[in-house]
Amino acid sequence: MRRSNDKEQKELVKCEGAPGSQMLSKELSEERALTQHASNSAGSQLQRTSMMITPATPLHRGTSRSPPSTSSSSSSSSSEGTLTADTPGFTVDTPVFMMSPHRRYKASSFPSGPLCSIFFSKDMLIRMNHKQHHLEIDLLRPEGEAEKIPPQDLSPLCLYRELRRLKITGMMESYQSYIWLVVWLNPQLTDLTLEMAGKAEPLDIVAIAETQKYAECKPTMREVAQGKARTEVPEKLQIVNLSLTNFVMHDAPFEWFSNTKLQKVELHRCEDGGFQLPIIMERSFKITLTV
Repeated sequence: MRRSNDKEQKELVKCEGAPGSQMLSKELSEERALTQHASNSAGSQLQRTSMMITPATPLHRGTSRSPPSTSSSSSSSSSEGTLTADTPGFTVDTPVFMMSPHRRYKASSFPSGPLCSIFFSKDMLIRMNHKQHHLEIDLLRPEGEAEKIPPQDLSPLCLYRELRRLKITGMMESYQSYIWLVVWLNPQLTDLTLEMAGKAEPLDIVAIAETQKYAECKPTMREVAQGKARTEVPEKLQIVNLSLTNFVMHDAPFEWFSNTKLQKVELHRCEDGGFQLPIIMERSFKITLTV
């Protein structure tokens, strides 16, 4: 585009003394200005509709299937209290809730406090700030639907290295190969919530072990700049609060969790596959079972 504009400018300079050249230059300038204004307006509108930050008020947390309205009337009114993603209100501490269009949400479905609510997509995972601390993803799709979310759509999660809280719900199939890789790559991650919406499955100890090794081969840009070819990965998962829904529970996966870190386990509608906490974890430990 710049080369094209430079070419047009040179041609205008060549015919500067010709009759009508000044008028032509003025018309082109006005046309470019209008085109640029329209492009900026369209880009701004796209950004506002793709990501919204909503204060924690009952008005914006109703049982809606979509993010808050971004019509011109609501976006221009300051009384709505809606902030776009490029405002100072959107920080790394703002919870990001990536919704499914196939679930009807209640007020209790949303994290407390201000939040950013958008629909899930692989593209949005790539475009968002990778320094976010709190991320919730709903992958729910109706049973029998041919078009399911492929596991590789979660691959951009590996770009996030500062997560503290991660919640993935509505899983119709296993995404554990990417989930555990993300957990290893985020040693500051303390809260992990996983929900199977399809057939119950066990925690995949093979995926946990293999992704630990693979995570060592994924250094951050800072580590690469420091001349490191490998990243530092803890020996044990550093999760403090673990919540599982509709999983088959065995005791073997808990050998991978730090016995000094894991403090609370919530099991909701889980199947007993021989679950028993390791002896070293039988201490002041809180476990909640929901049938």
